[in-house]
Amino acid sequence: MITDMTKGNIDAVKWIFDICYVGLAVLLSFIFFGELRGVREGVIIVAVGSFFLTKLFVKLFDKPLTSLLKRGIPGSEFPADE
Repeated sequence: MITDMTKGNIDAVKWIFDICYVGLAVLLSFIFFGELRGVREGVIIVAVGSFFLTKLFVKLFDKPLTSLLKRGIPGSEFPADE
């Protein structure tokens, strides 16, 4: 809905949400525990890196998967739409 309203890129919107959630987790950790607890470097790396990994996987698998879906999957009972 946010992407439709802002005419933005869904990958960028997801990336911003991920980073905001990590920021919120850090803030709540300091509020409730008085220290950083439960948010480690892996969480931050995944939040920041998910955007780049998504782009990479789309680039690698877009053409092969589109080709497979257009041909139909051999042995399936549902032929590809023509």
